[in-house]
Amino acid sequence: MPSYLRCLPLIGPSVLSFVFPLSLSAQRVTIKGASPTDVVVAIQNRLDSQSFKLADSSKKQALFRLDRGMVSQTAANGMPMSVHVTLELHLRYKQKTDSLQVDASEEVVGETGSRTMDFRKPVQTPAERETMQRLLDEVKAELETRRADP
Repeated sequence: MPSYLRCLPLIGPSVLSFVFPLSLSAQRVTIKGASPTDVVVAIQNRLDSQSFKLADSSKKQALFRLDRGMVSQTAANGMPMSVHVTLELHLRYKQKTDSLQVDASEEVVGETGSRTMDFRKPVQTPAERETMQRLLDEVKAELETRRADP
């Protein structure tokens, strides 16, 4: 394994414990009466305090990014190098008859300036999966409660 990937487990949990982490296998909720726009707004309201920015949104998916800046890594040759790290939160939607299925996953993206050294690593610890599922469950409860209130 390249040395720059060995350092990622140290970056992931420490950095991601302060944000809403996600997993390799997507977390999922089904929200009655919700639209993709409703979900994006609810997620954005929760992620704004962590500085996530909405990068892209459509009726089928949304992408939020958090720029973590330059992170020092050790290259394969043992020399220090700087890697620009971004967290990407991916939401995918599937419209059902009276509800919206929302799948969420997250990746750590490292840009080194050399395409051969750049990387994408899914965030995947059990604690991160639980935190992401809790976020989705909160959004579901908010949107379904809002719909039920006159």
